[in-house]
Amino acid sequence: MKIGKWKGRILTGAAALALAAAGAYELATKTDIFDGKMPARVVINEEEKELEIPAYNLAKVHPANCSKYARMCAKKVFGKSYGFSDAWDRRYEDQLVCNANNLEQLAEDEVLKPGMLVTWNDPESRYARGRDRSGAERNCSHVAVYVGRDSRTNELLFAEQRGWKKQVIGYSRFKSDGLTPVEVIDSK
Repeated sequence: MKIGKWKGRILTGAAALALAAAGAYELATKTDIFDGKMPARVVINEEEKELEIPAYNLAKVHPANCSKYARMCAKKVFGKSYGFSDAWDRRYEDQLVCNANNLEQLAEDEVLKPGMLVTWNDPESRYARGRDRSGAERNCSHVAVYVGRDSRTNELLFAEQRGWKKQVIGYSRFKSDGLTPVEVIDSK
């Protein structure tokens, strides 16, 4: 987790945060040091709700750890407890609900519910290639939390951390970014 330089040295994690807090490190930003929130107006069970989706700081969730972000977000917002694992190992750690080949229909049929995780295949990801814990080829490289339907557009919304970005985005954005849904996961 490279954040910047101080006196010619590259700083990471706690060292960078400590110097930033002391005022000696000008490259750190408020969002790097403190947790934030992202509002999401969603419809859950035909009721409109305003959710506060967490945006954890870099000391809590490394930019390359979408799975940790999803686990922590699902716990904080929906009270769901997921195991500790990478996106491609979620099917072994938690409960595999079904294949995610038609998310719209799964949400309509209430198979996909707010707080559940959806794994995604991102062919451009450096994590797309490799093996999962069982030795099988990885079928996904990313995971996000389903938060409900957008109250204005009725689009499926997901909370995710992709690299440095923490965001609440619609299903159409995943598709336009070239990601395809793989599996729906629930806590045990």
